[in-house]
Amino acid sequence: MPEPRLPGRYLRRHSVYRTLRGASRRRMIGCGFLLKPDRSGWHIDHQRDEYSGVLVLRGRGQYVDFDGREHPLSPGSFFQRLPGRRHSTLHETDGNWVECFVALGRELFDAMVAQGCLRAEAPVLAPGLSLALLERFDSLMTELESAPWRELPHQLVSMHGLLLDILDLDRRGERPDDHAEMLEEACRLLSRNLEQRLAVPALAERLGMG
Repeated sequence: MPEPRLPGRYLRRHSVYRTLRGASRRRMIGCGFLLKPDRSGWHIDHQRDEYSGVLVLRGRGQYVDFDGREHPLSPGSFFQRLPGRRHSTLHETDGNWVECFVALGRELFDAMVAQGCLRAEAPVLAPGLSLALLERFDSLMTELESAPWRELPHQLVSMHGLLLDILDLDRRGERPDDHAEMLEEACRLLSRNLEQRLAVPALAERLGMG
């Protein structure tokens, strides 16, 4: 399967980190885009005290979790570097790897887990990849970079919403779509006669849909 085409503005290396009240790394928030063309971007038996959630934009790799389980990574995968959990991430060294990420200090991470905003038991999620999602990361990074110190809590709320939406996208993918086959059949019917206009109510009735 070919790699998705990404707008050029996402193919960059730029990261922003800020700290909330108290200037402690336990209250750090961050966001950015990274290019990792070679093995220098690998993390082997890595462990840290902060959280980062990484969305794969381009390239393929592997995540080895704290239990030694291997998870394939591809565009649309969202893998989590969980505080205090040893893990490894490797990617192909063909120069294609592009990612974007959000980061949280330990104190903020613990609060989000307690609120059910993060799935610490699932280190790799599959929200998929869309331009709308990329724009959310890009907007968050831009706002985080320019926001006055007193407005940083607003950026934390934006990150909170982004992580909740990623979690929701992953959960949607876990549920089978009862209408998927009917929608595929509708697409086939519509594509047979591109010059003929089919009324939507008639098509829906033919397929037994509302």
